[in-house]
Amino acid sequence: GSCVQKYIERNTLKRQIFKSITILLNISRISSTYSEKSCILPQVSTLVVIITNHTLFILREKSMKKITTTFLLFLLLSFVAVTAFAFQADITKVCFSPRGGCTEAIVDQINAAKSEILVQAYSFTSAPIAKALTDAFKRGVKVQVILDKSQKSERYTSATFISNAGIPTFIDDKHAIAHNKIMIIDQQTVITGSFNFTKAAEEKNAENVLVIKSKELAKEYMDNWYKHKDHSEKYEGR
Repeated sequence: GSCVQKYIERNTLKRQIFKSITILLNISRISSTYSEKSCILPQVSTLVVIITNHTLFILREKSMKKITTTFLLFLLLSFVAVTAFAFQADITKVCFSPRGGCTEAIVDQINAAKSEILVQAYSFTSAPIAKALTDAFKRGVKVQVILDKSQKSERYTSATFISNAGIPTFIDDKHAIAHNKIMIIDQQTVITGSFNFTKAAEEKNAENVLVIKSKELAKEYMDNWYKHKDHSEKYEGR
């Protein structure tokens, strides 16, 4: 009976360790995307408990071979745990409105674009941002824009301006509000925050903008962008 119990304990611990390795590898894959560590700490804490229990169990067995194996396993898992905290996302710009230079920061990123700009916007009336996008498009940057359905009926909108300039523009009408305000530039820079691409957001509203450089984060946003494009309709302007 005791042998069966030990066998069950041993295999249960092995399964727990394997599960923790899988969890931590997944965390390490996406951790460079997010700088919030609170979601990772519970997994690390669980891992420490499992390793401790497993080590005590093997010490009771008094097997040098197993002790050596556990020590090597501990080093491996410690490396994985440290990797999970190795965040690679670089926040290159933070700004706040009103009149905090958010429009200028966005325009600067657009002007620096080399290959591609993907845009999602709720309200889009900012002339400087619209001009920067059309200028980028004219110099060969691939620009695509998804807008909320309200932009079809708004009296003052940059949707018509950028559409008439030849920029592929789409209307996402599958939601109550398509409220994203993001840009993905060159598959490595994400602009996000509460800031609508409008004059009011720059001059009157309390808003924020984050410019984050991370290929992993950009990929997550790109995947989501294309999901929305798939159910959006082409905007022909007016």
